Amino acid sequence: MATTITSGAGLAAGAHGSHGLMRRVYDRMVAGREREARRYVNGYLATLDDAALAELGYDRKSLDASGPALFPY
Repeated sequence: MATTITSGAGLAAGAHGSHGLMRRVYDRMVAGREREARRYVNGYLATLDDAALAELGYDRKSLDASGPALFPY
């Protein structure tokens, strides 16, 4: 009788060291949340005046270069 051993959710890494399906899904989810947080913060920073941005170490050009963002409040 043969026994098969799998890792975690049964999705082991490939022969060339690539990540399994669950790891890729997790990495993409985290990257998406990071982009969402960056847009949210940039949207808030865009509402501040230039003096406040300078105190925080930002400038208007760097915010504009990061792309448009809307702050919902």
